[in-house]
Amino acid sequence: MHAKDADPTQANAFLVRGLWLAAAEGDAEGVSAHLTEDVVWRSYGNNAVAGEFHGRDKVITHLAEFAELVDDCRLDLLELDSSERGACIRYRLRAKRGFMTVDTTVRIEFEIENGRVSR
Repeated sequence: MHAKDADPTQANAFLVRGLWLAAAEGDAEGVSAHLTEDVVWRSYGNNAVAGEFHGRDKVITHLAEFAELVDDCRLDLLELDSSERGACIRYRLRAKRGFMTVDTTVRIEFEIENGRVSR
C-alpha cells in the first residue's frame, strides 16, 4: 500500500515508520524526505543533545551529532500510534559511550502537514 492510497491515519503511520527506519539506519536523505523544510524538532532533557532545532538541515545535523556522541546505539521500536493529525512512537534507546550506558524508553509525538513531519 502506498501512503497516498491510505486513509490519513494509515498514511501518517506509514510516514512515521519510514522516518523511523531512515533514522535508525542513519539515512540522512531518507530522514530529510519525511520532514517539511521548516520542521521544528525538540529534544528534551538536560544533556548534550537537548534543544529545539528549526529547519530540515538543522534536524539532520542534530541527529548526526547524536550518533557521533555514542560508541554503540540500539533503537527498538515498541509502539506506533497514529491519527488524522499526526503520530506517536515509543521506543527503547540503549546507548554506550566509554563506561557510561543509557537504557531508557522515549516517546515522540509528531505533527504532520501535507504528508511530512512538521513538528
